[in-house]
Amino acid sequence: MMTGSEFEHYTKYLLKELGYSNVKVTPSVGDQGIDVIAHKDGVKYGFQCKRWKKNVGNKAVQEVHAGIGFYSLDKGFVITNSNFTQRAEQLAEKLNVELWNRDKLIKLLEQVKRAEIAREKSS
Repeated sequence: MMTGSEFEHYTKYLLKELGYSNVKVTPSVGDQGIDVIAHKDGVKYGFQCKRWKKNVGNKAVQEVHAGIGFYSLDKGFVITNSNFTQRAEQLAEKLNVELWNRDKLIKLLEQVKRAEIAREKSS
């Protein structure tokens, strides 16, 4: 039900909840393939967010690969509410781009929810 922009901002929230810092959404125009930038343990990460009904292909992996250089990132990710094509998985492996599909996203959401419940119980 989210728009692409809402998914980017939700990714920002999710990353903050997962312990990333200096999390920011890049401008929607001219983002150079990276929608969200975040830091954790001295590492600078970039995320391309794809809220799609179909499987995400090579183009997203290529965009992240370009964005790594543009933003001087240490690591790049494509995160989606869907899945990835086999070709995207092959390219991502070659280019060292990490893919977070629907299953990974669900696990991260469950992790955040457990942390929220623990915080509520302790307060």
